[in-house]
Amino acid sequence: MLKEWIESYVNYLKVGDFEQMLLLKTVYFPSSFFKYRALCGRNLDAINDNYLWLADVNTFNDPFECSLLLDNDNVLRDMFTSDKFLNTIRSAGFTELEINRIKLSQDPFEIYRSIMEQEGSPYNLSRQQEIERIQTTWLQGTPFWKRNLRVCSFSETNQSLLMWAHYANDYKGICVEYDLVDQDNVRGFVQPVYYSDKRPSVKSFNQMNTHFYVFASICKSRDWEYEKEWRLTFFTESQVQGKNGKQSMPTPNSIYLGPRFEDNPEELKARLRYIAAIKEIRLVPMKIHETEYKVTPLL
Repeated sequence: MLKEWIESYVNYLKVGDFEQMLLLKTVYFPSSFFKYRALCGRNLDAINDNYLWLADVNTFNDPFECSLLLDNDNVLRDMFTSDKFLNTIRSAGFTELEINRIKLSQDPFEIYRSIMEQEGSPYNLSRQQEIERIQTTWLQGTPFWKRNLRVCSFSETNQSLLMWAHYANDYKGICVEYDLVDQDNVRGFVQPVYYSDKRPSVKSFNQMNTHFYVFASICKSRDWEYEKEWRLTFFTESQVQGKNGKQSMPTPNSIYLGPRFEDNPEELKARLRYIAAIKEIRLVPMKIHETEYKVTPLL
């Protein structure tokens, strides 16, 4: 079930009410964030050097990631009732009665076309053609904001069976625990993921701003709700380095070892234990529950 506070949070995000966002996030901010990882040299380097990778969203496995739709009918309505358009046709000789008909209509595009046809100058674009033109303009801008968006994902739980299977190399990997409460360099950019049956959309080009791009970056289908995900999201190219930028992180509190951790190569296991000893990171084996479908820490 969708957490009601997250729905309030994203509504504040869309209008840029950062004060209310901060108040909500302060109340519900998790004490721990978990990152499921395979045990490999790259991930061990990240633990040793205190960083995580910010991923290019175009590399994600979900084709719906960060998709933002445009309400075609509403945009068309906005275009043909905008002050700019109405002033243009006023200068072209439209009467105030005709302008008011267009402005007050539920379908100003069709009213404009009918007036043009009555004047003997039919508008040469159909509704569908006008919408296609809007979509072309919209799609031209989509690669830009996706190209400049970087994301790092976390979970609120270290006991998700699906995440141990999908992101931790079939239970052979690790789950790294971070405390971000006092990490000012990342806390402000960590957002709860909003799970919904509907894809995010905007009703007007005028709505388009960074707030809506960030909103799109934290929207996912309810099918992914089991992940209990939070996302560290950056939207400006200057905040990341190269295609996949490094983000500094604190030393992990703990690292949880998958139930099949011992199946890893000895050199990787030894290196993790060495890093953990030097950095004073607690290593906690996870065990398969005796009677239930769950994994629990072996404390």
